[in-house]
Amino acid sequence: MGDQYHNATASPYLISRQQIQLYMKNNNNGTVIDVREPFELTFGKFEDAINIPMGEIPGSLIRLEKLPRPLIFICASGNRSGQVVQYLQGIGWTDVHNGGGWKMFKARKAA
Repeated sequence: MGDQYHNATASPYLISRQQIQLYMKNNNNGTVIDVREPFELTFGKFEDAINIPMGEIPGSLIRLEKLPRPLIFICASGNRSGQVVQYLQGIGWTDVHNGGGWKMFKARKAA
């Protein structure tokens, strides 16, 4: 993804799992994109999320442009999804959000 991508600081978690689910239910709109590697999905995944690993994001911009907005990115901890959001915002994209990490979702679900 280039140096600007790997040097980015993760943006704050903007949306909780409950907010994502409520938004998707009420608006029938938006797309959740899991930027973890495919092998990581065996540990659990967000229902209805599309998997596009972080390293494939720059080569997937045309695909991403066609998806319903907002684009909500998630990963394991929220770091990679934050980097993806920062990268996309840096190239002028709007309506992209860091949904945080799967570990956070899993912990909330167990509580």
